[in-house]
Amino acid sequence: VHPGIAGSPYVQRERRFAMRPGSHTLLGVNRTDLANLPDLRTPWRWGVLLACLAWLALVLAPPFAMGYADLWRWLLHPVCHQIPERSFHLFGESLAACHRCTGLYIGFTLGVLVWPRLPALAARVQANPRWVAVFFLPLLIDGAVVLNTPASRFATGLVASFPVALLPLLALAQRRTGVPIQSSPWGTT
Repeated sequence: VHPGIAGSPYVQRERRFAMRPGSHTLLGVNRTDLANLPDLRTPWRWGVLLACLAWLALVLAPPFAMGYADLWRWLLHPVCHQIPERSFHLFGESLAACHRCTGLYIGFTLGVLVWPRLPALAARVQANPRWVAVFFLPLLIDGAVVLNTPASRFATGLVASFPVALLPLLALAQRRTGVPIQSSPWGTT
């Protein structure tokens, strides 16, 4: 039987999956997923944002440190290789993080700011948090390519860390309400 004919097993299977309560797709979100999403606008998110901005200040500090640039780089050396050829430069001084790490830090900070304003998208990711791993694929591919560019390293770091920021926001929302966050039957939290 042809896949496009209404009585075909293919169409029946698609209808069966579409009618499942709690089902969702990457491109759509159902009412159950939106109802299970806690309010991400907790007061605690401001503390997370403040910590992110303090970390970014450490990354940006060397060009403005006037003789203490090496101290700032030393503080971040345990978490980044800081190779000067793979770091952004400002006023002739390299930042305290490489292109990719700078993208990771800025992406996470943007995620903390933006996720509370994207409840439908947050509900999709919260319904199946494994989708966060999908955003790391460009980073892994770019890391494996020998001829990557500063822009590609920065962009893949930004893309990879943006969805990760949702996870602590969900945890803080759960802490605020005291109610465990529920997900759809197709994902776990």
